[in-house]
Amino acid sequence: MTRRLVLLALLAVAAVSLAAVAFSHAAYTTSSQTAVTASTDGVSDWLSLYSEPTDPDGATGYAHGRLINGGIGPLAATGAGGTLAVDLGGFPDRNTTFPFTCVFSLRTPATFPDASVARITVSVTLVGDAYDQPLSNPGLAPFGSGGGATTVTLGSGQVYQFNVSVRARRKFTLGRTYHPHVLVDVTGIGSVPAGYYRYDVPFAMTDIGGS
Repeated sequence: MTRRLVLLALLAVAAVSLAAVAFSHAAYTTSSQTAVTASTDGVSDWLSLYSEPTDPDGATGYAHGRLINGGIGPLAATGAGGTLAVDLGGFPDRNTTFPFTCVFSLRTPATFPDASVARITVSVTLVGDAYDQPLSNPGLAPFGSGGGATTVTLGSGQVYQFNVSVRARRKFTLGRTYHPHVLVDVTGIGSVPAGYYRYDVPFAMTDIGGS
C-alpha cells in the first residue's frame, strides 16, 4: 500500500510539472507573437528622406557644400532614406555662422499605412561630434522656404525640407573633420516605443581655414 501511495504521489508531481511547463511555453509563445505582430512597418512607410539626385519630383535648389573662401561645392546631401548622408564642406576657424537651406527633403506618402492615422509628428534633434557641435538652428519648413521648427505635424502627401546652420568657431582644429548627426523621429503612430521610427543622418564638415 505504501509503495502504491508513493507511486501515485510521484505521478501527481510529474503531471503538475508537465502542466507548468506547458503553461510557461504557451505564455512565452503569446508574448513573442505579440512582439512580432506589434508593428511590421518601418519608418520609410511613413516618411521618406531625399537628396536632390534622388528627389522623386526632380526638384532642384538643394544646398551645396562650401569650399574654401566661400566657394560653392557639390551638392551637400547624397542618397535617400537610410542611406542619406550630408557633407557641408569646409569652414574657417573663426566665429561665424553659415546657414544652409534645403539640405534634404522629407515627404509623407500619399496615404499612410494605417488608415486610422491622419497625421504624424516629425521632429529633428542635433547630436554633436565627440569633439564639438558645429550644427545649430535646425528647422523643418515647407519645401522652398527657410527657417522652420524642430517639430512639425504632417498629413499625407506633404513635402518639407530640413534647414540648418554651421557655427564655426576659433577653437576648431585646422584640418579636422567633424561628424555630428541629425535624428529624424516620427511619432504619433500607435504605442511603439520612442525612437522606433527614426532616421539617423550622418553629417560631415571640415575646418579648412581661409575665410
